[in-house]
Amino acid sequence: MSSVVIGISGCTRSGKSTLAKELALHYKGEHLSQDSFFMRPIKIDLPPPHGSMRSAEEPECTNWDRFAGAIQELKKKPGSYVIVEGYQLLHSPQVVEQLDHIFHLDIGQEECIRRRSAPKSEHNCHPIPVWKCRLLVWPAHERYVANSVEALGPRVHRTRGIDGPDDVSRLAMEVLSVVNGAFRDGNVVDGSSRDGNAALSPPRRRWGKKSA
Repeated sequence: MSSVVIGISGCTRSGKSTLAKELALHYKGEHLSQDSFFMRPIKIDLPPPHGSMRSAEEPECTNWDRFAGAIQELKKKPGSYVIVEGYQLLHSPQVVEQLDHIFHLDIGQEECIRRRSAPKSEHNCHPIPVWKCRLLVWPAHERYVANSVEALGPRVHRTRGIDGPDDVSRLAMEVLSVVNGAFRDGNVVDGSSRDGNAALSPPRRRWGKKSA
């Protein structure tokens, strides 16, 4: 059986990591995050009167060659599930070409800013001020959606991001439905079908006990 790579895209604090970890537990698979391949902030020019500023929100901050190579290595194990997530996951063609299923989690601008500027916590390890969210985080996300998400059209399954602990179940089951439906139809990369019995069974653990 071939491996299956599921990509989870979305802006910061949309619930990508929470969802990816839950799916990896369910499928007994591997979880790989774009954050692990961060290199350094870069200097960008902002609209007047702000001048220039260092930002960690741009695609140039990530080592895409290493990221794509890590996915390729994890795919080598037959029958494996690889859950890949990142706030600019679809920027790199090297990464996109390895994704069998793509999901993008949408949340609004004000909710994104509220979550990212909230006090430090398990799910907000690096809070930044509201003004930086408005100048750096959200504009970078809008460019990413326009250039990388919308460009892929129907390949991307867009859905609402996680809205609290009780919402993890809704989104996890939505992903499982799409992935398992592809198995039933035989729509995998190599054109072969897989044994769907395990994939179509109920999740082996209870969803929804973590916050987004």
